[in-house]
Amino acid sequence: MTIGRFIQTHNLEQALLIGYYGGGNYGDELLLEIMQNLLAKKGVKRAEVAYMPYVPFERYHHDFGYAHFTANSVPKLLGAIFRSKSVIIGGGGIWGLDAKLQPLLMSVALFIARWIFGKNVYLFGVGYYSSTNWYGHVGAFLAAISATVIIARDPETKFNFRRISRHVYEDTDLAWYLPSIDTSVYKSELTKLEADLPITRKTVFITLRRFSPAHQNDYDKIVGDLLEKYSDRDIVLALLEPRAVYPDGYKTIRKWQGIYPHVRAVDLAVNPVALYLFLQNHRHDIKVISPQFHAMLSAHLAGAPFLPLVYDNKCQALLNHIGVAGHSIYDLQSSTVQRFIDEEAP
Repeated sequence: MTIGRFIQTHNLEQALLIGYYGGGNYGDELLLEIMQNLLAKKGVKRAEVAYMPYVPFERYHHDFGYAHFTANSVPKLLGAIFRSKSVIIGGGGIWGLDAKLQPLLMSVALFIARWIFGKNVYLFGVGYYSSTNWYGHVGAFLAAISATVIIARDPETKFNFRRISRHVYEDTDLAWYLPSIDTSVYKSELTKLEADLPITRKTVFITLRRFSPAHQNDYDKIVGDLLEKYSDRDIVLALLEPRAVYPDGYKTIRKWQGIYPHVRAVDLAVNPVALYLFLQNHRHDIKVISPQFHAMLSAHLAGAPFLPLVYDNKCQALLNHIGVAGHSIYDLQSSTVQRFIDEEAP
């Protein structure tokens, strides 16, 4: 059972979408945008989105006619669950390396939805990895015993959930559905992004990522050391989450922009599908260096060269699926990054 097949063959009217939506993280906002597209393509008229209050919904998402509410209180969430006919977790490596209190609370909400309110609970394209912590394991257990159907995004997730539930299938991450959605509706967002970030010569597109203290590495230092060496091409530095969430990262890329004239620090508070289309438009002139799972997957789908980096099991699972060897971010060498930048396109 695939996600696309399930959506086409089941009644999802009045579904409630829950995820890490509203935090401004590129991957999570991309998953929500794809879920809305898939529901709209099915012809679903009524749906509701639980959206965190950190970024404006309209800046990151199209209006598909679905209601959204600020998911900042338990009564609001319980009310939305009560109004819904089904609850959908729409993608993400929720039970992985970065699991904290929030995914545990999300799993508790699923338990309430299924066993108190009697709702169908669907997990689409989710990830559950052995690299997670106790928050992740407890949350995944609650989610598994609450889910009517689980569609895992990779073999490890399927294996882990199968130990708890019999209702587990395997498909892919929701981002793999990007090529199937109608991207023509994103013309205005793409036009604005092209104007804000013109590509006039060979460009290296680099993003920084927040790592927890337990998973620190030399990635930022390697990036900083290489900036001066590549003055013959433009370098775009970005965060794939809001600057308010990662202020130290934003200070770093702004500092580097002040030092090197060929470096641009950009704020990518944009619709995530527009960024995917931007990479697709410039796939012959741009190279992507990013530790983020969905940045690598988007670059792959857009046809843009990317450096395959691994910081968690989910990244390794993605690269296994694509069929490329990855480089662990924990022992990454400058020479590896240089070889990627210097490599001529086939």
